[in-house]
Amino acid sequence: VLGVMQSDTAASFLSGQIIASDVIGALSIYNSAIKHNIIIIGDHPIAEHYKTVLSMLNIDVELTSTKKIAAAGYGAVYQAMVSNAE
Repeated sequence: VLGVMQSDTAASFLSGQIIASDVIGALSIYNSAIKHNIIIIGDHPIAEHYKTVLSMLNIDVELTSTKKIAAAGYGAVYQAMVSNAE
């Protein structure tokens, strides 16, 4: 890669290689467990790259923010506390 590509192009290429390797490795382990869509939790642009790779493999993907997941967790804890207090 060095000497063949510009540094920003090489970084993008290598990032794509890592994401693809990560997805292929995970699917080789968990493929039979994937029955519904995958939810990717993240606010970083790399989450969109994972979504793109999984979508190319015909896997439904939903992106959600860390703030949304945190709020849902806080809500679940609050509901558990309220129901236990009754």
